[in-house]
Amino acid sequence: MVWGWLLWVVGIMSYFAVSSTLTLFATQILVALGNAIADPAFDAELDDNIDTRLKSYEWGVFGATQDILNGVAAIIGGVIATVFGFKVLILCMVVAASIHSS
Repeated sequence: MVWGWLLWVVGIMSYFAVSSTLTLFATQILVALGNAIADPAFDAELDDNIDTRLKSYEWGVFGATQDILNGVAAIIGGVIATVFGFKVLILCMVVAASIHSS
């Protein structure tokens, strides 16, 4: 899980180096690989630590919370990119990903 999150953060930092379609695709691959490595391990850990009597409910709460927060993050990201530009947005993404990974 840690290696996946580390790769995810490196992928997000790679957005600073995007200069062509090819480097954008490579960056997207790094981010996707980080998620592909970390997410199954995180899901297994979460599944092992939730109440078995409320498993469906707790998975529902987790999924709904994640989706709502992704929507809020998209709105905030759009505002940041509009007001300050994409470099500031990417920096905010790196900081948030680093906090998430620690």
